[in-house]
Amino acid sequence: MANTASPAMPRLLTLGQLARRLGVSTHRLKYAIDQYQVEPRMRVGITRVWSEDDIPRMRSALARVASNRGGDR
Repeated sequence: MANTASPAMPRLLTLGQLARRLGVSTHRLKYAIDQYQVEPRMRVGITRVWSEDDIPRMRSALARVASNRGGDR
């Protein structure tokens, strides 16, 4: 069943979907999420999911990882 967004239910994205949207590998995004404790909106079973509103926080976490490592790898 397709995930349709409504005002009451924002579209939820998995780690893989977020990584594709941000143009990074899943392991790089997972590291940034874990390092900067970006909490998921909820869990669906064992899968963590975030909303589209969380994308700026993901970008910020990725930028912090890159700056702490001396650049983008």
